[in-house]
Amino acid sequence: MKQAIYLLLFLVGLGHTLSAQEQKTEPLEVRLLDDFLPVDIHWYQAQKDAWHAEVKKDKKNEKAWENYWYACNAEYQEAKFMWWKDSLRVQKLQKEQHIIVKKMKKCIPGTRTYYRHLLELETDEEKRELIQQKILTVKRTSERDYIYDLTYYHHQKDMDKIKELSREWYDSGLFSNSFLFYFYNECSGLKKGAILVSDLNLGTYYRYLLQYGIGLFKDVKVVDVADLMNPTPGSKLWQEMGVDVQTLPDAKAVRCPGLWYFAEKQKRPVYYTHFFYRRDLLEELKDSLYSEGLVFRYSSKPYNNLAAMRKNFEQNYLLDYLRQPLIEDQSYFSSGIHILGNYIIAFSPLLRFYQMSGDKNQYIRLKSLLQSILDYSTTPRRIANVEMNKYIKLMNAIFAYMDEMNEKGEITVRKKDTRKEYQKLIDGVDYDAIQFFDMH
Repeated sequence: MKQAIYLLLFLVGLGHTLSAQEQKTEPLEVRLLDDFLPVDIHWYQAQKDAWHAEVKKDKKNEKAWENYWYACNAEYQEAKFMWWKDSLRVQKLQKEQHIIVKKMKKCIPGTRTYYRHLLELETDEEKRELIQQKILTVKRTSERDYIYDLTYYHHQKDMDKIKELSREWYDSGLFSNSFLFYFYNECSGLKKGAILVSDLNLGTYYRYLLQYGIGLFKDVKVVDVADLMNPTPGSKLWQEMGVDVQTLPDAKAVRCPGLWYFAEKQKRPVYYTHFFYRRDLLEELKDSLYSEGLVFRYSSKPYNNLAAMRKNFEQNYLLDYLRQPLIEDQSYFSSGIHILGNYIIAFSPLLRFYQMSGDKNQYIRLKSLLQSILDYSTTPRRIANVEMNKYIKLMNAIFAYMDEMNEKGEITVRKKDTRKEYQKLIDGVDYDAIQFFDMH
């Protein structure tokens, strides 16, 4: 059965990748830069000037407009962060953003790039909704487009649209195969009828893809942590469950009313994903969360969670893709060690168990796997995707520039050597920064 599922996912990924190549569509696009990095104003200005030049060369180049916007926005955010130094400059840069969007309307009307940035600047709710509806009518050509639109329907709680769009996303092939395998593994070890608790993050959409696009794990109910922490009468979850939230225990009586309902009253297995942005919420429950691999299982009493972890590693999880990725792809949203590192965190206790129990074969197998994850994620490698190569080249230039400014004393950037942190887990050396993940 495991081999059949693996073959299914492999053929899904391979078939969609070949199809995307035939259509000459970029399966996974990468933004140039839109996050704030601690470099100085001159760097942002240089980026803005460079992309402005690209826009002048071809005023219909949507990607050039997008990157020009991000460079301008980064400069604006940097100035806004230090607004008291020059408030007039902040106003000038904000005005510049409006001018850019007006130019987009003239040069690339009807595009997602234009509508997205128009939406960012609009404050009137009715007008925002009209813009949003226009975005939804524009053809989806990337992973980002599907996730952007799914986010809207998620907030609208429109499950019919979510299911329809998930099927379309699956048919398009515009998704990360690495993420598909990761979230398949996350769900594959859950007991029947499980509750999987998550916050809104990338995993939300890939679980939609698995459940409604491919048709797997239909018995798993994914629940937003907010619905458990603070059940409200207007919550669609509790309406679907037919539960009057007024009958649930007060938050003062139980730590998490929704969790109490599923775990204690319904006696359903409840899991929390490792892929959780709000780590503080996991911290609150750490005495009752037991790692089984890529998930924590909630239990009011201790149990042999190591047995479940072993079963996931030895039987349930599809792990071959971690050694030799079937298809070299990168997600628009995240890549490399940031997600694959969860395997190292999740299985480091099992690695220590194999070492202490004398199970040499499994110890060598697991250590080799974790080491290959780390080496693959943090060492230079050939990447077929042209856009990703450009992105990596840019980021290397940024970090080199930051190092140079650090040496000059112009900025102080505290950097962590992530590879060393993960390597210590593989080598069996406890590391304070990651001990939290090893809850039990």
